[in-house]
Amino acid sequence: KFVSKWYYVVIKQMVSHENFIEDYEWMSERLQGKLKPSLVKEAVERMLELGIFDRDEKSKLFVCDGAWRATKDTPSAAIRSYHQEVLELAQNSLENDKSDQRHNIGCTLSFNEERREEAKAFINDFVYEFNRRFYADSGESGSSIEQLSVQLFSVAKNIDQDVRRG
Repeated sequence: KFVSKWYYVVIKQMVSHENFIEDYEWMSERLQGKLKPSLVKEAVERMLELGIFDRDEKSKLFVCDGAWRATKDTPSAAIRSYHQEVLELAQNSLENDKSDQRHNIGCTLSFNEERREEAKAFINDFVYEFNRRFYADSGESGSSIEQLSVQLFSVAKNIDQDVRRG
């Protein structure tokens, strides 16, 4: 369940922020009402159980060390569910957010299937570099939590095959 829901990674980012307040109403408001406070609480409790969060001596919530990332190309219903939810969030943003609050770009291209692994590695490197460059760490306070998603998929296949007959 943990990796299947978009909000777990968002809540993790919220908890790591220097201005974080462990108040489920406050968190729900920052999530633009997409989650009820009871669901935020349930997610926090689940992440405590999983060891993603812990509490210090003053009972303040903190994120435990260690990055978590899905194993490369591992087929998983939970990971598919996560990406489906992220795409729904993107669609909602496209329909409801002002253009200065989002960025959408895409391209459709003729693609050599033999270079798919190279292309995936390039995208992975880009996402890693984007995160490294723009992640607001302890030296810079972030004012929002953003989602970057990149998809590469076929929209037409076998176009190099002659399907004409007779």
